[in-house]
Amino acid sequence: RELNFMILGGVTPSLVKLYDSESGGEIWSTSVISLLGMSTDALGRTVTTCQIILPSNTDSKLYDLEVTIGTTPYKAKHSVQIIDTFKTKFKFVQLTDIHIGTFTDPRANIGDFLAIINRLNNLEKPDFIIITGDLTHHGWQDEFLYFRSCMMESAIPIYVTPGNHD
Repeated sequence: RELNFMILGGVTPSLVKLYDSESGGEIWSTSVISLLGMSTDALGRTVTTCQIILPSNTDSKLYDLEVTIGTTPYKAKHSVQIIDTFKTKFKFVQLTDIHIGTFTDPRANIGDFLAIINRLNNLEKPDFIIITGDLTHHGWQDEFLYFRSCMMESAIPIYVTPGNHD
């Protein structure tokens, strides 16, 4: 099982760990990291593409990824989904225009977003969720932090793309 990931800044990680997203327990770690290449993104930033090889007995489920650069660990919750076979049919939900935040309250719309996440977790149970833009209203850091904290309540993998408000 190969896991490819990208890091901004032209740096190479020294350690990678996987954590069980449900229990939070460490599952596996390695310092054997292959550098696949470096490129430049649309904003001119250097991007490093890396690869690790996971043990073949790694369970099919959702994991948190922690990447250590220098001595600083960076953890991305719910960021790795291991699957055994690819489905030919998917059940997914597409959301758009969440718009967390207003001029006076960066927490605006959190209740509505959490209600949607809870319904998807408990009733709909899609294979994944796609959120296509306007995650926040102004693109302010606080709005993104509130959006991320809501997103972490999902038991379902979420894929996001920014919109013109982000």
